[in-house]
Amino acid sequence: PASGDDLGWATSDGAALLENGFRNYNGRYMGNLSALCFSRIPALLPFIKSLTLTSVLVLIQKLTFNRSKTFLYLSAFLLVVPTALFKQAFVWTAGFANYYFSVFIGMFNIYLLLFKSDTTGKKNFVRIVLLFALGITGQLFMEHFTVAMLAFSVALNAYDYIKDRRLKPERIVY
Repeated sequence: PASGDDLGWATSDGAALLENGFRNYNGRYMGNLSALCFSRIPALLPFIKSLTLTSVLVLIQKLTFNRSKTFLYLSAFLLVVPTALFKQAFVWTAGFANYYFSVFIGMFNIYLLLFKSDTTGKKNFVRIVLLFALGITGQLFMEHFTVAMLAFSVALNAYDYIKDRRLKPERIVY
């Protein structure tokens, strides 16, 4: 059963926070909005959590070039997470919305930027808009996530410039 913060998101307290734009709350706008939505659809929440965790595992596999040992080691980290941390990040709906969901968005962005990059030199407008939207959305979950993704973006653009003496549009907008 919902309790504490999760119960607050599912009641009029959550709606009141939304009405005032989460003013003076915590700045995690997408995390708050996700927690608000997730807490109001408890029957679908196990499916959303399962799909998100499975997607993270699939992205780990893709980002490790399908190397089975690396994939197994990285996946094992998800299984050996201390129970207290697991409860905070997966069982607690607001924690899931802020932590797992942002990890999924970040990994999906990295996958798009590293493995689905435009190698033809053509500027794909839809792709650029998608990466821009996902980049902005990802920043509205957690503060430390914003810093990590900014560092990744700077490093990726520096790598492109050093390697090719040019910058790729989709990586600039991200």
